[in-house]
Amino acid sequence: TDDGSGKLKAAVTSEEGSKTFENRYDGSTDVPGGTKASISASKTLNGRNLKDGEFTFKLATKPANGEGTVLQTKKNDDHGTIPFDALSYRTSDLSQAVEAGYATKVTNDQGTTVYTLNYQVYEDEDTESLLANGVSATMSTFNFNVIVTDNGDGTISAIASKIEGGANFSFTNMYSVVPTSPSSVSDAIAITKT
Repeated sequence: TDDGSGKLKAAVTSEEGSKTFENRYDGSTDVPGGTKASISASKTLNGRNLKDGEFTFKLATKPANGEGTVLQTKKNDDHGTIPFDALSYRTSDLSQAVEAGYATKVTNDQGTTVYTLNYQVYEDEDTESLLANGVSATMSTFNFNVIVTDNGDGTISAIASKIEGGANFSFTNMYSVVPTSPSSVSDAIAITKT
């Protein structure tokens, strides 16, 4: 409105009352500067060559109590590589992981938020089928953590490490020929004296 002295006055009015603007922060490993957690796994079969897709492996959450949730199921290639996908995160996912019981959240002395997520990688075996085909069963399960740091600039860094060190998981089985019926040299050779 014109105040009569050549100056205009402005006033803000709202028919619905005051408005609140809310901002939300959500960091991610999938933005430039963020890093995903890489998982390296391999399969070795001693005694014969591996076949593509011969063995099945699972990556699952590992909560403090109860059963974990399988996140990925993969098969080996003929070179023994198990192609697990890198793990990526968003801030909202991390809060859900804490609620589900497989992650903890702390704020360090520098004010940086750090999450520790617990996982396991294991071979999903049909033991009877393996033994029938001459392959020894290997009941290996590897527990590992992913340390996730919210860098405060929209980026998240994630690093996997096995509880015993490193993040390379190696599964090994042995193949051997098992005779289907007992035999011996004496069964194959008959000796007669005259």
